Amino acid sequence: MPIDISHNREIPSAQDMCAAVAFVAFCLENYKSRHALSGEEAARIFGRYGVGDYLLEGYDILHSFGERQILDDIDRFIEVRKQKEAR
Repeated sequence: MPIDISHNREIPSAQDMCAAVAFVAFCLENYKSRHALSGEEAARIFGRYGVGDYLLEGYDILHSFGERQILDDIDRFIEVRKQKEAR
């Protein structure tokens, strides 16, 4: 895998990126169901608080968690972001 010298990280393969994007979609769908939201509402929350970026950056670890653990983590992440936004 090539190294991204600007961040000193490996550049993920197309297959890895597809898997990570599918993971974000999985999380979005399950978050939407957990909170009885429309897809648009869930996507707006993910966008506002940077959840998609968080999930992509943490994919290597997060995708090994169970569904409930992931959703609990997303809820905590959003709560922290809301508190920072309120300051």
